This record gives sequence, C-alpha cells and structure tokens, in this order.
Amino acid sequence: MINIQEKNSIIDHSDEIAATLLEGPNGSALFKVVTNYYEKTAPSNKFGKALTESLLSSSDGMKKALSDVIKAMLEIGTQSSHIEYSTGDLAKYFGVSTTSINNWIKEDRFLGVKRPARGKQLKISEDTIWVSSSNKKFTVKEIVEMWNQQYADLEKLTPKDEREILLQEIGAFENKYGGGYETTLKIKVNKTHADERIEEEWLYLLKRIHND
Repeated sequence: MINIQEKNSIIDHSDEIAATLLEGPNGSALFKVVTNYYEKTAPSNKFGKALTESLLSSSDGMKKALSDVIKAMLEIGTQSSHIEYSTGDLAKYFGVSTTSINNWIKEDRFLGVKRPARGKQLKISEDTIWVSSSNKKFTVKEIVEMWNQQYADLEKLTPKDEREILLQEIGAFENKYGGGYETTLKIKVNKTHADERIEEEWLYLLKRIHND
C-alpha cells in the first residue's frame, strides 16, 4: 500500500517517471497500454480526446499525458476507505495537546503531511508515517492500535480514577523539574526543544485537571 510520503514523491517526480518509462524500446506500446486502460477504467476521464494516437508523434506530448495519467491513477488508487483523523483525534491517541500535533506537522514528523489551504480541515490518514523523537517510525494506525490496547479502558474509569491518573502524569513532570510548573518550567530561560514539548503536554494536563 502506498503511503502519503510515497504518494507525494510520485506526484513530484511523475514527469521523470513518465520519461523513464517511455525511454525503453517498448515505450510507445506501454503508453498505449496505460492510457487505454485508464480511459476504460477511470470513473471520470478528464483527459477526454487528449489520449489519442496523435500523441504518439510527439515525445513531449506523450510524456505529459503519461505523467498526468500516472498522477490521476495514483489519486484513484489511493482513494481509500482508510480511516482519517483530525488533529484533535491524534492528540488523544498520542497523549499530547493539539498544539504538539500541529508542531509535529510543521516539523515534518508526519511524513508527507502538509497544512491544507485556509478554511479546510486537515485530515491525516491512518497509513501516514510518524517519526518519533528517537527517529523511530510508526504508522498512525499502529499508534491508534497501541492506544486501544493500553488505554481504551481509561474511558471506562470514573472521574475520580481519571483524575488520579492525570495527577500521576503531572507528578512525573514535577519530579523531573523539581517542583510545580509555575515555579519551574514556566520561568525557565533558554528552554530546549524538549522543554517546550513537555511544557505543552504539562499545560494540557493541567487544563484537563482544572476542567474536571
């Protein structure tokens, strides 16, 4: 299955891929096979009469048409029934704030994911690869499955039990920095990237506690 990073790479290099395919001794025949198949199977053939025999007389025309068909077939092939998640969903499954998720997107830690145009909601597919701070790679699907295995039962907890777990997580940060947020990390100068990430998560936990 093609992941988001691979899909974007193919789109970015579709002209090069098309040129390489056409360079072979059977380039013209391959062009006919691919374009004919696309014309007969594509649910909406936007190229219309562009894919005709006349293109065979123009190497640039063949390359452009094949490049367009590759991209179109890629879109069709990746129109999946895969589950997609919002940044809020991912914040739950990764156990961080939505700010952290958005920062990870800016840092390209969700490979191939870019912010959408203004006004459009970002959705991240379950086959998207996420890179951890230790440079290990997981699909979003794997993260969700791990959450389901380890934390799904949290939704069954009483408010008291959930609060206790949140306090334990906050306590871990307090032990790390030697005190509460207001007297330690909040006023720390020259914060590292790790400090900033922890600060976001710490504030998220404090907000959860205060909203209960």
